[in-house]
Amino acid sequence: VVARKEELLRRLSATTNASQRLVAPGMLVMNSKLQQWRAVTADTPLASDRGAEATADLVQSIAAYIPQQKAQQEISAVNDALVNTADAPTPGDLALILFPLRRSLAVLDTISNEIDDRLRTRFQQRVNEFKALIDGGNSIPKARQDEFAVLAQGEELLAENNQLSRSLTVAVDRLVAAADREITASGLEAAVVQRYGTGVVLGSAFLSLLSSVLVVWLYVDRSLLARLGGVSQSMLAIAGGNLRAPLPAAGHDEIGRMAEALRLFRDTAVEVEEKNLREVAEARQRLIDAIESISEGFALYDGEDRLILSNSRYRELLYSDLAIELTPGTTFEHIIRRSAERGYIRDAEGRFEEWVAERLSRHRNPGEPWEQRRGDGRWIMISERRITGGGTVAVYSDITELKLREENLAEKSAALEALSSKLAKYLAPQVYNSIFTGRQEVRIASQRKKLTICFSDIAGFTE
Repeated sequence: VVARKEELLRRLSATTNASQRLVAPGMLVMNSKLQQWRAVTADTPLASDRGAEATADLVQSIAAYIPQQKAQQEISAVNDALVNTADAPTPGDLALILFPLRRSLAVLDTISNEIDDRLRTRFQQRVNEFKALIDGGNSIPKARQDEFAVLAQGEELLAENNQLSRSLTVAVDRLVAAADREITASGLEAAVVQRYGTGVVLGSAFLSLLSSVLVVWLYVDRSLLARLGGVSQSMLAIAGGNLRAPLPAAGHDEIGRMAEALRLFRDTAVEVEEKNLREVAEARQRLIDAIESISEGFALYDGEDRLILSNSRYRELLYSDLAIELTPGTTFEHIIRRSAERGYIRDAEGRFEEWVAERLSRHRNPGEPWEQRRGDGRWIMISERRITGGGTVAVYSDITELKLREENLAEKSAALEALSSKLAKYLAPQVYNSIFTGRQEVRIASQRKKLTICFSDIAGFTE
């Protein structure tokens, strides 16, 4: 039942995505028409032929877009209602959800007659797919109803189990009372027989006592109490969380049916537990894959600065030696000490303990992103943030190329400044200002100056 419901939810997701992709382009067309209308009406009066034509085109686009917009809303409503149907807590809630669900489906049927002819066939196919998911033997509501039936059957079995347990207790009490009565009767008989001889009395008492012991041992202890004890121990183990506890063998009597009911309950609990474990494992794997795909180094530490999760890029930026492994549970102090001991941190050279103390303080009280020079010449930008619960998230980015560009730009700026200073010695102030300040007011009419390069009769030199 659970697998069928999951398959139906996947079909619902695929149908919803296909339906949304079918009607979503209408918004883009509408925006395009609106921009065209604004462009036309900005330069042309609305009363002109061109303005009237643009307005009519816009009105036609709006009329075509309204059904698509309404369809988009109803598709979202149908999707949300079906998702809620799959998790309805009671059959009554399921019936309440189905009423607006069928109303939305009826609206989609109506819209299919109003939508653009080019989209009508495919839109009707999507509507039919929604119908199949709402009604029929292979629909989401039917799957939830089947799930309710399974749960109700389990509850009935538990109730029957409790009833059988109480009946068995009463039966055991009756057997014990009967045994007590038999012992009492045997005692009375022994008192009567005592008048006929001590030997006969002792023999009768011994045989009576022996028969009572055999009855209790063979029937009550072996057949009832032992099996009841096994069922009770299995119940306590399952209630304590041990779903793999052994169960007594099933049988045709009340105890056997109680053991069978316990087995069905245990199997249902195991199925739910395995499903939850699969969902947790899938969610964790998706998170790991997402973190591994980013280009920056990422690490998550808990409130005690122990590593919880990191990607391979974080290890590459932290250690040049890729053979070093980062295992969850390693403390942040151990990680940075190992990095400094191997000479990966330039700032730690000659001041190892001081650098470790400074790095721990910055890690525990993070602020703005900062840059770190590595031993191999790389530059790493480190950004750390505290999270709810006391943990820390660290993001490492390689900015070596950016730093190299900055250094190259600084060298070129220094060279340009030196060249400017040299030119200032040979150029006239007016010419120098014209070249390096952008002014274009140089006019040399009569005075000339001998330079390394001769300029004469200059008018507007920088143009």
